[in-house]
Amino acid sequence: MKSNEQHRRNNQRLKRKRNLGEMVETLQSQIPNILTEQISSDLLSRNIILRILPNQYPNLPVLKGWVIATTTLKTLTLVLTSFYLNPKTKLHVSKIQIVEPSDSSTFGQNDLLDLSLGTSAVELSSLENVNRQFLSKYTTKIIFRWRTCVTGCPHLHNSKTTYASKGSFNIDHLDISKLLPPIKISGASVASPKISLSDSSYTESKNQTPDEVSTLFKGTDDDFERVLSGLLIFELSELNDKIVAFTIDDCEIIENRSTNVNTNGLDLAAPGA
Repeated sequence: MKSNEQHRRNNQRLKRKRNLGEMVETLQSQIPNILTEQISSDLLSRNIILRILPNQYPNLPVLKGWVIATTTLKTLTLVLTSFYLNPKTKLHVSKIQIVEPSDSSTFGQNDLLDLSLGTSAVELSSLENVNRQFLSKYTTKIIFRWRTCVTGCPHLHNSKTTYASKGSFNIDHLDISKLLPPIKISGASVASPKISLSDSSYTESKNQTPDEVSTLFKGTDDDFERVLSGLLIFELSELNDKIVAFTIDDCEIIENRSTNVNTNGLDLAAPGA
């Protein structure tokens, strides 16, 4: 009996390891195109949880469910490529990190995972979790650090990073929280906290107050450079075959009027791109 249980655990461990390798390989191939192509739906749990900037804006709503998560992601990427970034832009992955789940001999890992991803647990974690980037300590995490293309990247085909599909725009103080569903508290809907795509440093450099800057205006400076960077965190199911939580965090915007943007030693294009 004990031998059969050990055999079952060994098989499950091998399956988890194989699935994890396949998941990393698949995500690594799909993430570069994430601004224009969504992650394959067969990788996503039907009850997937989406979190946007939980470390930077902990009061933003947690979105649960395949439909609302994929719709929100599609809306955000459409806004970025329409008004903010060149639609030819790719995400360049500079680092991949895997964090294994905590182990417990008292409960099965799947039971602990389900409990940690329950509605009450999600609400509690958003308030009390010190490391807000991780939703559950019982999931395997795949963490991708990324940045968008810089000037001269072959992906851009000699065009600028700011040449979005609707033109080259500057979006100071655009409240992207309006793109997210409202927070529901005891049946009532409350608007999400306001989020600005840029901080005060950019408006201060132009000697303008936030109220004096247009929310959306078309730019004319061809030398203007815009690069985004951040983290994508994928938390996986017990067998590592589905994404149960997706977190976008630590996003930074580098805006420079010089075409010489620091690439942190990264190649302009991924091998074979």
